[in-house]
Amino acid sequence: MRGEVGISNGHVRPTGPVGETRPHFRMQATVTGGGATGSGCTASDEDDSHRLRRSGRSGGCRARHQPRAAWGNITGSTIMAEALVGKQLELLTEVVPKVSRVAVLWNPDNPGNASQLRAADAVPGLQLEPVGARDSAEIEKAFVTMTRQRADGVVVLVDTLFLGERERIADLAMRNRLLAVYGYRLHADDRGLMAYGASRVELATQAAVYVTRILKGAQPADLPVAQATKFELVLNMKTAKALGLKIPRSVLLRADEIIER
Repeated sequence: MRGEVGISNGHVRPTGPVGETRPHFRMQATVTGGGATGSGCTASDEDDSHRLRRSGRSGGCRARHQPRAAWGNITGSTIMAEALVGKQLELLTEVVPKVSRVAVLWNPDNPGNASQLRAADAVPGLQLEPVGARDSAEIEKAFVTMTRQRADGVVVLVDTLFLGERERIADLAMRNRLLAVYGYRLHADDRGLMAYGASRVELATQAAVYVTRILKGAQPADLPVAQATKFELVLNMKTAKALGLKIPRSVLLRADEIIER
């Protein structure tokens, strides 16, 4: 059996029984794009923990307070996506106080998006309009729906589909004059208005630490799922100017990076 370590910047959805590994893998370390919680690897809250136990798939999963690797060959990091949705919505209202109706672009096939959607719904003072997109073909239809609903802005939930389609999503938001906020900084790098999420430097550093420990003999199941502790706000001023927005000084001062190009 050959020992290998794989790194994935996205959701990991194990398909076999707990502890099952593919023949050519001894172990796998993962950095999960939407967090290991909500993907079947760890429980994001007590309800999910009970659900996993009832299904017989808990395999060592614990609630978010003490995350563990649920599947014997998988560990990694969580970017705390659901905990940050409220802050992302707050940024929209701080940039444009009159914002009242906000669309939420989510992927119904992503279990992690369901918990993010619940977190968004708990934010007071805004009328939220969830709009689902399961594949690239549905993304453009989603923006047509947002326009029909007269949304002022959109929060794009953390999902690898949306990350892969980030340039297209940024163009659609611009075309429809929608303020958009994202959980991955790569969206802001590619013309997205603003992003607030876990520091990719910290995530990469944590991945490197775990890979090193595994290569030295540590078992992935013994490495707790690490939680992001550093977060960054990235603003794309070129997009802001194209939308005719003047970003408040209070937001500019908090930005970790301002993209001018």
